[in-house]
Formats: sequence, structure tokens, C-alpha cells
Amino acid sequence: MATQTQAVAHVHDANSGSFTEPNFHCGDTGESEAFSTIEDWEKAGKPPSYSEPHFRPDVAKTIEEELESLSDELRELSLKIHDHPELKFEEKYAHDTLTAFMRDHGFDVTPHYLGLETAWRAAVEVGKGGRTVGFQSEMDALPGIGHACGHNLIAIIGVGCAIAVARAIKKHDIAAKVVLLGTPAEEGGQ
Repeated sequence: MATQTQAVAHVHDANSGSFTEPNFHCGDTGESEAFSTIEDWEKAGKPPSYSEPHFRPDVAKTIEEELESLSDELRELSLKIHDHPELKFEEKYAHDTLTAFMRDHGFDVTPHYLGLETAWRAAVEVGKGGRTVGFQSEMDALPGIGHACGHNLIAIIGVGCAIAVARAIKKHDIAAKVVLLGTPAEEGGQ
């Protein structure tokens, strides 16, 4: 018989800085195993259970603080990309600017990822066997109207979140990998 387990859900009150747990419940599959590697998952013949709570207010607070500390740099980065609108598969300035930024913030960067001239990948890993957290940064503009689509903002959201999460996993010694993909040609690329 399935047991009831409290879902991992927390609400952050920005005014008080406190976290509360709403009274949400979901059915448990009865699985309490945690897998630290793909090999463990494959041996067990089933995917890992995600029913165990992994939320840590101290880590969330660190992510928030890191995002705040990056605010001025991210604004400047956004304005640079906004001032240099580039159409699909021509995002050379954005590619070079964003990969340099990620490299300067301690990420291993793969420019021209998967053979695409303006795609890129930035990654940081702490420990071994942890989960992977992925983010995306779109970079292209629209013909005739530039970054009215807001991809300069989408780019910095991915950048900021990846850096903040990477700093948090390092600070709290959490085994995990953070991967950010720079994705060209969202506006009509194939």
C-alpha cells in the first residue's frame, strides 16, 4: 500500500526571509533508494526516486545572495548583448562575450559546441556522482527589431543562475554538476 509523503514544496517570504512548507501530499511509490550514479540506476533497472526532500534553506539563501552579488555584472552583460543584436547563427559577439564571462567565473567552457559556430557549453562539477542541474542562455535577436524578444535577458538569467548555483554547491560541498548551454538561433533556427 502506498504511503503518503509530504511533497518537496517550500514558499519563501522575501519580507521575513523565512521558508514555509505548504501542506501538500502525494502518493509515495514505496521506493526509498537513492542512486548516486547512472550505473547504480542501470543496475537497479529503475530510475532514481525523487521523493526524498532535498530542499535546504541555507543553500537557497546562498543562491539568492550570489545572484544579488552578480546583479551589476549581469546588467552590464545584458546591455552589451542588447547593444549588439545578432540574428540566428550569427551570434558571434554574444558567443564570445558570454563564454569569456563564464570562463572568468570558473566554468570549463566549450566554445562552438557540437559543431555549431555560435553554440557553447559551460560546466562546473563539485565532487562525483551528484545530480546535474542544467540552464540555457538564448542569444539571438529578431530582424529589424533587435532584442525586443528579450534574449539578452534570457541569456543573463541562465548565466546568473548557473553561476549562483555553482557557487552554492561549492560553498556547501554538494556533489553536483552545473551545465549552461548557450543556444543560438531560437528565433527560427532549425
